[in-house]
Amino acid sequence: MPTNATGSVTVSGKTVAGLKFNMTPGDCLNTAGPTALTLSGWAGRETNAPAKLDLAYAWTEKDVLLSGSAQYATTKEKVDASMKLNVTGTTSDRCGAAFTFTPTRADLTGTLDIPSHKTELNVYLRDLSNLEFSEKAMSAPNALDRIGGTVNAALSFNGKAVVTAFGPLADGNDMDLQPGDQVKFRYVKSGKLVETDFRTAEKDLQEIANPRR
Repeated sequence: MPTNATGSVTVSGKTVAGLKFNMTPGDCLNTAGPTALTLSGWAGRETNAPAKLDLAYAWTEKDVLLSGSAQYATTKEKVDASMKLNVTGTTSDRCGAAFTFTPTRADLTGTLDIPSHKTELNVYLRDLSNLEFSEKAMSAPNALDRIGGTVNAALSFNGKAVVTAFGPLADGNDMDLQPGDQVKFRYVKSGKLVETDFRTAEKDLQEIANPRR
């Protein structure tokens, strides 16, 4: 399998697009995926390309990293999008039958920037516990019931928070046995600040995003 590759598109003798791919296969590509890879592409022209795409992935002993960015620009406007995911944890027996990944924290950030509209998403999970990714753990009934940790998240638009979420991930004192029901959501509805749980927030935000005409 190729670990380094390049490609291009030529029209009338002019190169109008290009692609580069690099991969570190590692010892168990067929079962757990590559150790690292990068992918970058451009279109229009290579220098100051109006359209660009970059992706990067790596699985180290302590982290799983994934990031990406895309850009499209004209002479008057530009659109940018980016995301980054960093999951810290412990990997054991990556290439064996007892493969296990136990995360302890995760950071997810993302932005979408179009003219006059900028959206930002930040999600931080901390002190994760009783969460394991393995064949045995994921095939167990209600695999996420005992998860512990906290979440702190925010969705912002043009620098102002639209929705925030915070609280423990562990199941509360109710009878539904669903983790995360203690997480609180804050947002503005009909000019008033609302603080509620996920079920109510999901319903309210759907109504806000899709108002009846």
